[in-house]
Formats: sequence, structure tokens, C-alpha cells
Amino acid sequence: MSHNVRRSPERDRPSRVRLHLPDWIWGSNIPGFLADAGFRMSDRNDSGDAEVQTEESYYRRTPALVESGPVLSATGRSMGSAAWLSTFDDPSIEGRIYDRVREHPQWAAANTGNPLVDVVEWAKRAAMFIPGTHLVDQAREIHRALLMATMEDTNELAFPGASILAVRRSPTLLHRVKLQAVLLRVFADARLRGGDTSELKKHSADGNLVFGAGNSLTTGVMILDAYLLPLLAALTPHVWAFPVLRINGTLLCSFGRAVSGASQAPSGLLDTLHIPGRSEPVDVVEFVDPSAPEAAVHWWAGALNQLFGVVTDPVTFADKGTAFDVDLAFQTTLTVEQVFRRVGSSQMADGDVFGRRAAMFNAIDALEGLLGYNTSLMLSPDHARKILERLEAIIPAPAAEILLPAARRAVAALEDVAAGFYLHNADGTIPVGPGRPALQPRAAAAKYMYLLRNSTHGFSGGHAHSDDGAALLGAHTGDVHHDVGLLGWLYIVDLLSDPARLRRILSGRARR
Repeated sequence: MSHNVRRSPERDRPSRVRLHLPDWIWGSNIPGFLADAGFRMSDRNDSGDAEVQTEESYYRRTPALVESGPVLSATGRSMGSAAWLSTFDDPSIEGRIYDRVREHPQWAAANTGNPLVDVVEWAKRAAMFIPGTHLVDQAREIHRALLMATMEDTNELAFPGASILAVRRSPTLLHRVKLQAVLLRVFADARLRGGDTSELKKHSADGNLVFGAGNSLTTGVMILDAYLLPLLAALTPHVWAFPVLRINGTLLCSFGRAVSGASQAPSGLLDTLHIPGRSEPVDVVEFVDPSAPEAAVHWWAGALNQLFGVVTDPVTFADKGTAFDVDLAFQTTLTVEQVFRRVGSSQMADGDVFGRRAAMFNAIDALEGLLGYNTSLMLSPDHARKILERLEAIIPAPAAEILLPAARRAVAALEDVAAGFYLHNADGTIPVGPGRPALQPRAAAAKYMYLLRNSTHGFSGGHAHSDDGAALLGAHTGDVHHDVGLLGWLYIVDLLSDPARLRRILSGRARR
């Protein structure tokens, strides 16, 4: 007797992918390149096609692309390895980059008039250029400065819980992203596909960029600034830590508490121009668990590690013939970075209601292809509440003190959209026109939010409004809480919380 068994997508996924690797790659040292990128090659034929898988897949272990660790505890106890911090250097590239930074007109030290900002700026300058072998000593100086800071009015210690944490990006991650750019160039250049590298060598000799596909769109992978900003701005408009960016890693200097991140006084002429911003303050809540900063960084870095483990694994993008779909892989790399940048922009736009909301809509549109939810569902109060409750159940309590407050504010603001309907029936439902069934307030709120999203596209083409949409626009005051612009943060935490789902979505798209 036979049975029809439906195989799961997990079992259908190949363990290796076929890459076309020309002989000239990496100075004709293909094994060396694959080793640097953390890949294992099981076979390569005479035409240059090789079967490849990641080392973590081969050894069935966790990727090692992003890692975190404590450096100095709140008591000043050293908790990090000096040898580990020394790897935050990369002499092969940092010299020319640091020279450009030093030459920038904004680099010159300035007295901002804000003592805390001055300390932060001093710390960044002091620790950015120092050799990695001395980074622990410089971290101690920064830590000491934070611990000695006092409140102006009471003279009490301002940051007794200050600590220094670190996040390191493995060079392996850079090699994996660069492989995508190299293969895109090979695909687009018939001469390279045929083995003619004369033009490539000429460009390289002239000092020109040879493999520059998306070079300026993937800079966040270099120092992880794009990927750490949302974490550092998680308590917006408050700040709980500041970064000291290095080539291979970043020091995260935690205040041990949330500190106001906005100035009441204009800091420049642009600040004297009016733009609608936050209309009420956000309460500062002290951390219940002193380990909240370390727990949040540990969770975030671990989640980034898993995210990059999916996005930079060529097997994720194996097509039906198990060939590497480099176009889809690179598009995904660009999308992921832009999502993090858009969410960071929305968090930073606390003084700009419409700028924050536009950045949020842009981020959610991009997240649609990474989460598997359509945009209209992500704007539903019921769905957002469900996602928040799932995150509250899986994120450890200390980490949640930093990772979830803004998500809760965003969901509350989305649920509050229904209160803006000033036209409603006696039973509380929202009318949407003659002959059409009225909507429950939360369902109407979801549709109204989608209309606001469509307004960023001019209500044109596929974003044209419907008849019930016109009725909803006429029934709502347009008053939407500023915190609804933090919905992107909710969904980026959701993205990071489930790397297996992301792999299923991307692999399914590659095999269509």
C-alpha cells in the first residue's frame, strides 16, 4: 500500500548550493577565499562550478558572524578579554578610513555646552583611534568618567550603574557580503565570465573600485552602525548607551539608565524652524534589573548573528536546480540594511511626526517580504498586539526592559487610532457608506492606517483608495499618536526573533 507523503520545505532544502567561481577569484586562491568566508567546498568541476555550504551548516553549529561580550561591569570589574578587544583593529583598512575621519570638519573637538555630550564626544575621539592592544585601558578611562559624573542639582552620582559592553563583527561576514558583489560583477560582465581579467586588472592598478556593487548601500555591515542604531535608540526619546565605533567592533558605553536624549533649546538654526513633533513627554523608567543593558546587547547581537547566518548563506538562495540566485541574495542584503536604517531614522525623528511616520511606513513595506505578513496586516491593532504578546513571552525580562517599551508604546498608539473616528453609529461601529456593512472600530482603524500608508504613494496606481476608504477618511479626525511611528521597531524585533521563519520565506522565494 502506498501513501502520498507531503514533504516539508525544511526537508526539501538542499544542504549545498552550486556557485560559479572563476579561477581568478582571490588571486586564484579559491580555497583560501572560501575558508575566509567560512564556506566548505565539496566539489568543483572544470567549468568553475562548485558545491558549497557554510561551515556552521557542515558542523551543525551556530554561526560566528556577530558576537557580544561585557568589558567592564558597573563595579569596574574587568569582564572582557584584552586579546578579544585587540581584534577590533584591522590595520589593512583602518588607516585610510581614520585619516578621512580626522580630516572631516566636524571631527574637531567642540564645546557643546552640554557636559554629558562633551564627555560622550571625548570618549568617541579617545577610543576610536587607539590601538586595540590599549583599548581595555581606554575603556577604563571612559568608564571612570561616567562613574564620576554627577547631577548638577544634587551632586549625586549620575551613572552608578554604568558599564562597557562590546559587539564584534567577524571578518567572515564581510567576505560573504563581498562574494555577492563579486558574483554580480561576473554575471554582468561577459569578459569576466569568459576569463578575461585584463580590464579588471587595469581598473585595480589605477586605484579604482573593481567590485563596487551596492558598496555605499551595505556600509552598515562594515562597522554595524546601521544594525546597532535601532538598539541604541530603543528607548527614544531617551538614550541608554552610546557607541564608540571601531573597524571590527563597537564599544557600547552604557549609562546604566535611560537619559533624556533631546535638548529643549535649539542647537542650530534648523531647530528654530517649526515642524510638528512630540506633544507630551515620555516618562523615564529606571531599570529594574541592573543587567538590562548587558542582557539586551547579548540578545540583540545573538539575533543579528542568526540573521546574517541566514542572509549570507548561499544555500538560503538555492534555486530549483540548487544554483545560487545571487540577484535575490544581494537584493535581500540591501533590503535588510535599508530596513534597519529606516527603523533607526523613525526612532531618531522624535521631533518630526510626519518624518517618523513616513520612515515607519517605508520600513514596514520592506519588512513585508521578510516577515511574510502583508502591510495591511502589520497595521492591524489585533495583529500588532499578538506579535507584542509573543515577544513578551520569549524575550528574557532583563533584555525586555530595553527591547519592548517602545514596542508597547507603538501598539498602544495603534490601538488608539480607533478613538479618532468622530462619525460612528449608536453601537460604536464605523459607517463606510450606503449598502456597506459598518466596521468594528479596530478593523476600521487598520483600514485607516493603510490609507495613511497609501497616502505616501499618492493614492495612485495600485494604491488607489476604495469607496469605503473615502468614507473612513471622512469619518476620522486624522489625529494619530506620534508613537505609532515606532511600529517599525516592533516588527524589526519580530524579524530578529525568528531566523528560521526568515530562512523558510527566502528559500521558498528562491525555489519558485
